[in-house]
Amino acid sequence: MSTPAPENRCEHTDLGGRRCRMIRSSTHPNFCHWHAVSEERKLLEARERAARSTPEYNVSPTLLTGVSDLRSGAAINHVLGRLILLVAENSIAPRRAAVIAYSCNLLLHSLKELRYEKWYAKTYPHENLSAVALLDVLPPLKPNPSPNHDAVQFNHFNKPKPAGDKA
Repeated sequence: MSTPAPENRCEHTDLGGRRCRMIRSSTHPNFCHWHAVSEERKLLEARERAARSTPEYNVSPTLLTGVSDLRSGAAINHVLGRLILLVAENSIAPRRAAVIAYSCNLLLHSLKELRYEKWYAKTYPHENLSAVALLDVLPPLKPNPSPNHDAVQFNHFNKPKPAGDKA
């Protein structure tokens, strides 16, 4: 098998310094078809990475549409649902998505404490005058509502004992 003339060969060289032996593609001035497609793919990925890193590429409008603040579990759940869609569409870097998800997790864990703090500030206003004003924007919830024991059926305690049972 004859090798193509050096001027018609692909100009791609590997890490070892060896040159590709394929004939140049008619669609690319320097590379064979395989290396031309590979080069195009690398350029496209580099453009996408550059577009994602620019300040214009902002996912906050997509994540926060319809959410006024993140002080409720429903709002955080909404943001996490949209975040999953962005990750599935490959519109956000997985590392950035992980940071946002972790932040949402921290917000969820702090909700219970915020509500308790609001309840405490309302119950004892003489101790927390400035905290009452700051916490007025939270939804009105008690810290730990007591369970309604009347609604629970304890039928298994009220059943008659078997005839052979002495206790």
